[in-house]
Amino acid sequence: MFPIDPLLRNVIVVMAAMPSAANTTLYAIEFEAEPQFVSSATLVTTLASIFSLTFVLNLL
Repeated sequence: MFPIDPLLRNVIVVMAAMPSAANTTLYAIEFEAEPQFVSSATLVTTLASIFSLTFVLNLL
């Protein structure tokens, strides 16, 4: 859709498939914004990334 380099496109796709960062859990603890939910979301996205990254990398 946008005229970008294929390598850059692949990097963007892989980064989008990566799990949410653990930094969000640290921010949730710091600002008391449901740290249990945020850490659970981090765990779920990390486990899901095993399959999603495999699928995305096979597409590229």
